[in-house]
Amino acid sequence: RSAIEREFGIDLKNCMHLVRLMNTGKEILTDGRMHVYRSDSDKLKRIRSGEAFKTEEWSFDKFVEFAKTEDEELEKLVETSGLPDNPDMRKIHDVVCEMILEFNKIKNESLVEKIIQKTLII
Repeated sequence: RSAIEREFGIDLKNCMHLVRLMNTGKEILTDGRMHVYRSDSDKLKRIRSGEAFKTEEWSFDKFVEFAKTEDEELEKLVETSGLPDNPDMRKIHDVVCEMILEFNKIKNESLVEKIIQKTLII
């Protein structure tokens, strides 16, 4: 990675992740969903490989400007988002317990209830 950073003057892997995280943040704040399969995967791959920097689609300065602009947009979205200020810990707990039980193929209802009660964090 250090050779790539010397060639492009920036860590391309970190660039790609920052773009992905900012785009994901915007999705969550606008429609309340996180899309695991990225519609922008080609763009992200071009950034990660350096192709976007070689074609001047991106440069260090463009990347810094992108990050500043996106950060400002995310701040505005946070203010207007309909998402709650705090997560629903009970719901998260229930989903995690359900996933663990399903993964381990536990079907015994009384055992399931005991596990849920013993791990209840609220």
